[in-house]
Amino acid sequence: MLAYITYELMAIIDPIWVFIPGVWLKASILFILVILLHRNIVCQILILSIGSMMGDIVLSFVLRSYQMNYSIGSMHFFDSFMLGMLGMISLFYLKMTLARWEQYVFMLEKERKNNV
Repeated sequence: MLAYITYELMAIIDPIWVFIPGVWLKASILFILVILLHRNIVCQILILSIGSMMGDIVLSFVLRSYQMNYSIGSMHFFDSFMLGMLGMISLFYLKMTLARWEQYVFMLEKERKNNV
């Protein structure tokens, strides 16, 4: 939540540092932070979902106190949210595929050793 708000406020205050499109940069920052916070995929999805939603709500309250209009749940929010989810799910399936492939290679090596 705090990372989401910090990113958005820094993008508003100092937009020079956003050299990558904002949606991709925000999604990658949230993705990396969620990966560092927890190992379980279900917990990662919950952390990303709840943190992003709460961050969007709190950001709206902060900006409204400065008379700036900000709509909660805009398409920009859902773009970055779905990119983060896509990254997490892709990484999960990549890990699963590599684990199965490693198990298959281990089985082939064991078979080869038994046949020799």
